[in-house]
Amino acid sequence: MCIRDRENIIKRAPQVDLVFGPQTIHRVPKLYQNIAQEELSPVDITFPKTEKFEHLPQQESEGPTAFVSIMEGCNKYCSFCVVPHTRGHEISRPLEDILKEIKGLSSQGVKEINLLGQNVNSYRDSKLKTKGLGLSNLIRATAEIDGIERIQFTTSHPFEFGQDLIDIYNEVPELISYVHLPVQSGSNSILKQMRRRHTREEYFEIIEKLKNTFGLIDEMQDLDLSDLEPLNNPLELSNVSRKDTDKNRNNKKKFLDNSPESDEDYFNVPKIIE
Repeated sequence: MCIRDRENIIKRAPQVDLVFGPQTIHRVPKLYQNIAQEELSPVDITFPKTEKFEHLPQQESEGPTAFVSIMEGCNKYCSFCVVPHTRGHEISRPLEDILKEIKGLSSQGVKEINLLGQNVNSYRDSKLKTKGLGLSNLIRATAEIDGIERIQFTTSHPFEFGQDLIDIYNEVPELISYVHLPVQSGSNSILKQMRRRHTREEYFEIIEKLKNTFGLIDEMQDLDLSDLEPLNNPLELSNVSRKDTDKNRNNKKKFLDNSPESDEDYFNVPKIIE
């Protein structure tokens, strides 16, 4: 934020003592302390990346369900929306920090985790900076945490709702058969004016794939497996282990004797580069 922005805010609202943005809420105590020390009222509407999450107090559970923010902001700039201007660009929390928070919630008795974000399926591990470790991988890792029985996420954007996210519903039973995917409009011309980056046909295609996936999950859950015996290998196989003995394979003297030239404990190598 430049000095001009600060001055404009104070000029427009001189009665306001303190101004901060959604990414600087953790700085409020410090800003409050500075009120008496500055001529102008403290203003901080900058967009630090993950600094806010590092300063917020540990979340405490009040029931079996908890909400965990995994990313904030938006890069889409839809024509009707102010989120990119008020929340800033998309910022994802490191995977390890999110899993640490979820483990802490699980230890408090939480069974269901809701992963949150303005465009939650845009999540990318901010430390690894790779598109390979996105929301689907986070869901897999969350499902492996002891005590977590249900997972869901919101809010999604059709533009980045890929096949990997559809397939994860089949792969992770903890992920409930529910999706929040805003329609916005059924008109391609309106969607284009809204700068939504997808068409109605692409939206219907995602919904059809999800319906097929959810239908398959329901069919599998309805199967009666009570009379089936556990599967066993038809062959009686056992692993043949070799006795672990020390054979002293690292015979330094033999290595040195086989070298063209040696000097006590080292190989002599001719100098190549002057």
